[in-house]
Amino acid sequence: MFRGSVPRPVMQLMMEYVDDWGPTPDIYIGCSGSFTVERYLQDSGARLHSNDVLLYSAAVGNYYSGNPMDLVLTESGREDMPWMEKYLGDPLRDLAAMHVASNLAITVGKAHDGSPYYRKLIDAYESQFDTMHEQMIEQIKNFSMKIDSYDSEDVLTWLDRVPEDAAVVAYPPFQATGAASYFQKDYTVLERLFDWQPPEYQLLEKDTLTELYLKIAEREKWTFAVNKPVEELSDHLVAKIQTTNRSPHIHVYSSHGQKRIIMPHQSTTQLPYEHIGPEDELGDEMKLIPITGDQFQGLRSMYMNKGIKPGAADLALAVIVDDLFVGAIAWSWAPTFADWGKYVPPPVAYLLSDFPVDSSSYTRLSKLIVASAKSVEAQKLLTRYGKRPYRSFTTTAFSKNPVSMKYRGTLKLLKREQNDAYKSSYADNLPEDDSYYSRPWNLQYGDSFGEETCTEILAQWKKKHGKARK
Repeated sequence: MFRGSVPRPVMQLMMEYVDDWGPTPDIYIGCSGSFTVERYLQDSGARLHSNDVLLYSAAVGNYYSGNPMDLVLTESGREDMPWMEKYLGDPLRDLAAMHVASNLAITVGKAHDGSPYYRKLIDAYESQFDTMHEQMIEQIKNFSMKIDSYDSEDVLTWLDRVPEDAAVVAYPPFQATGAASYFQKDYTVLERLFDWQPPEYQLLEKDTLTELYLKIAEREKWTFAVNKPVEELSDHLVAKIQTTNRSPHIHVYSSHGQKRIIMPHQSTTQLPYEHIGPEDELGDEMKLIPITGDQFQGLRSMYMNKGIKPGAADLALAVIVDDLFVGAIAWSWAPTFADWGKYVPPPVAYLLSDFPVDSSSYTRLSKLIVASAKSVEAQKLLTRYGKRPYRSFTTTAFSKNPVSMKYRGTLKLLKREQNDAYKSSYADNLPEDDSYYSRPWNLQYGDSFGEETCTEILAQWKKKHGKARK
């Protein structure tokens, strides 16, 4: 029912620190978002007071604090989705409609852009909305959350009104270039659908975030988490957490608590295929085999560029020629605000990883692995597992040159920019002279899926690149 959440290890640790406070009559939660903190605090015995500036948060917070909002479609909402009007009219139906509508963000504003894909998607949502709405009503009825007060207000001015003896918990937007704007975009798409006048507020970036942290730390009891060290509060750093290998380090600050360091543990499993060796010649039949996350992590540890921080794959595929493992590709279908639809036809998937076995005698095996991602089989598997009719994909390369030789000739260069990886959300985990992320070019490649099978792609690759080293 709730989208987004604070990572569980972070939230569990923050709740330990709250327990260390002892009896606490009132807890004020700044930047409530999707109310993860409130849900963890339900059994604390404290009165909970929430705050945020988003329409989504206001609708949820006011409903569970006993002051439900009337949700009314805007003019553009009635134009985009006129059929939604009949699902509004009382607090429960309003909240259920808003919850379901928050999952339609990809279609908002696309009703009249001429794209047959978005038109079909909107029509599908309309036909299924009645069922989704009824299911959401039942979820809300079966869910219990008690909030004693909710305010839609700039968190900085709100904190000025919080009683001095009250405890404060916060999980604000992470400090990184674009983080606050992504936070702002995350649910504000709903404001195109529903009439809402947001309060005036400052984006939580840089000095404004630091001001927020210092305001929180003025209390006797407090805790918050952030992905950048706060030098002014170094004496109150109680935990450093990394939930996955690619994720940023999360720093937890608190007025009380035992110091902790929590790092990810990677589980690996071997793949039941022999890996191509220097004496092996490629056969004539290529296929893609779905593999487990543990299998992919083992292969990635063996063959992927050690400088690349691994992400969490939604679908990993082994590239098999006859019975030899020759490489792997991995896909992500996580939502993104990047508008790749203007470069390649939507819906668009993301090619998270592609790497060959490094022990073969073939010098351009990496091009075969990339080409396999365009195959008929890759598209079918991605569509089956991702449950969307993917038509194209994109990927990213950091390069010393303005083109990537691995992707050149196989994928289209969609966008070329100066590399700014050190301004990203995970930059605090990168050494200053990182051999991969310090490369000068950030290249975005992509393409539509092709009409060739894996075996046809293999035959074409052999003609062009299939000579082995002697």
